[in-house]
Amino acid sequence: MVRSQPKRVYCHETRDVCDGLPDLLGRFPLRALLVARPGERVVLPQGFEPSELPLLNRLGFGPRPEDLIFAREDGSIASGDRDLEGAQVLPFSGSTKRARSFAERHGAQFHAPGLDVCLDANSKATFQEIVNDLGEDGDQVGPAGQVPRWTRTERVAIAYAWKYGKSVVKGVHSASGLQQAVFEPNVTPSLEGMPRSVVVQQWVEHDYSPSLQCFIAPDGSIKQLSTTVQILDGNHHIGNRCPSGLPDWVLEGMQWRVDSIGGELSARGFWGIWSTRPTARSWPTRSTPASRRPGTRGTPRGASSATRSPSG
Repeated sequence: MVRSQPKRVYCHETRDVCDGLPDLLGRFPLRALLVARPGERVVLPQGFEPSELPLLNRLGFGPRPEDLIFAREDGSIASGDRDLEGAQVLPFSGSTKRARSFAERHGAQFHAPGLDVCLDANSKATFQEIVNDLGEDGDQVGPAGQVPRWTRTERVAIAYAWKYGKSVVKGVHSASGLQQAVFEPNVTPSLEGMPRSVVVQQWVEHDYSPSLQCFIAPDGSIKQLSTTVQILDGNHHIGNRCPSGLPDWVLEGMQWRVDSIGGELSARGFWGIWSTRPTARSWPTRSTPASRRPGTRGTPRGASSATRSPSG
């Protein structure tokens, strides 16, 4: 007798994944409508009205209306399939406690590594340490240093700006250009609203801001999925262009770095979908200001992580 596969349940709850983005990420669960197939369940917050679903169904995408599950704030199910015992809950990010709690409450399996592993993999501080350890052309920069008091973060950023020119402070779980502060020599911007944990990075002018998505399997193998180019409004990420249309030399550099960084994440126990957002500079260059995202050709030098104390 063939054993039936467990139900697949997409739960893209992400409000607790990135600092400073609760309003933007509040609508993020709708993204699951693009990846689920008929018969696969999609969890949406109670009160959502997915008006996009009829059009998606006509185009051959998305679950059926009867596949939708509407959940209350406490994780209980307001309407939809309540029999999720043994189902497989597929999150957008393994670092969300809300989706994990939903799976546990209903006896389902959460398809991701442990929470601590996911939080580590999702941290800019961890990523910075990995990139610094890899070095650039054999130049070992060293791991990110810890700054135990928030008052020292400003001093560290000022020192980096003097040494490397323009520098940027980022929250370790920030995204879309939010929770960032740019430091230039002789200029001290406000750090108000920044989270407790941050990284300090060099700012590097560049022409391309690509993103490469891949899957790290539990056995450590890495499969590349897609490559896109970020669309930026100033320093804020507002969308992507796909296919990327990037030059071959950019793609080759990205692929080389993905194997190195992805291998280190796998060694730390992470598996699942992962993306890296490097930058690349053409020659001759037409500079487009944006903060350096380490990953492919070259790494930001002198990056540091800092931890803000509650009393600051």
